[in-house]
Amino acid sequence: MKPTIPFGSYSPQQSWLHALDARIKVLSLIVLLVASLMVHSGAGLACLAGLLLGALVVSHASLSSLRQAAQPLALITAVSLLVNGLVLDGTGTLVLVGPVGLATAGLARSAQALARVYILLGFFLVIATTTTALQLAEACGRAIQPLARFGLPVGDITMVLSLALRFMPLCAEEYHRIMLAQKVRGVRFNTGSIAQRLEKWLSVLVPVVVGLFYKADELAISMQDRCYASAVRRHEPKPLDGRDVALFVVVTLTSVLACMM
Repeated sequence: MKPTIPFGSYSPQQSWLHALDARIKVLSLIVLLVASLMVHSGAGLACLAGLLLGALVVSHASLSSLRQAAQPLALITAVSLLVNGLVLDGTGTLVLVGPVGLATAGLARSAQALARVYILLGFFLVIATTTTALQLAEACGRAIQPLARFGLPVGDITMVLSLALRFMPLCAEEYHRIMLAQKVRGVRFNTGSIAQRLEKWLSVLVPVVVGLFYKADELAISMQDRCYASAVRRHEPKPLDGRDVALFVVVTLTSVLACMM
C-alpha cells in the first residue's frame, strides 16, 4: 500500500509562489485569516475562494491534496449542518417527516462558517506546500524579533518551531508505517467495543510516542555535540523584491474588497 503524503509537507516545484519570500507569505496568511473571520457575505467568501483557487493553480497544488486534508473535517461538517439545519417543531422551511424539517437559514449559516474553515485550510495548504520548514521558522522568528528586546528567547523559539515543522511529516510517516504493520498482523481498528478499539489504537500510538522520544534524545545529543547556539545569527534575510510586494498588495486589496462586500 502506497503511503499518502502528509498534509503540510513541502512540495518541491518550480512556481512563482515557491520563489516568494516566506515573510510575505506569513504576513499574507495573517491578513487572509483576519479577512476570513470578518467576511459576513457569500460574495466575500466567493472572492476569497477565487483567490484560493488561483493560488492553488499557481502553486501546482492539486485539489486532491485539499480534499485529503479536509477528510478529517467531514464528521464536523455533517454534525454542524445537522445541528444548525434540523428542526423538530414544525417550523422548518423544508418538511421531511411530520414536524421534522430543515431550516434553510440555519443551513446557510452553518455553510458560511464551514466555508471559512475550508478556505483557511486551503491557504494553509498553499503556504505549507510552497515553503520549507526552515523558511517558515525563520519568517516567524523575524516577525517576533522585536520582542527580543524584552528578553524573549527568539532564537530558541525559532529553533523549536523549525524542529516541530520538520518532525510533523516524520511523525505521520511513522504512524502510517506502524498502523500498516499492525494491520498485517491481523489487527482491525474498526471492530470491537470502545475499550477494545482503544487498546488497538494504543498499540500504534505507544510505539509512535516512544520513537519520538528516542529521536528527540538523539537530536539533542547531536546538537550538543555540535555546540549549537541559538543566539548565533546564521544569515541575514534577503531584501524584498517587487514580486513580494505585489503579492502582499494583491492579498490585502482582495481581503479588503471581500470584507466590504
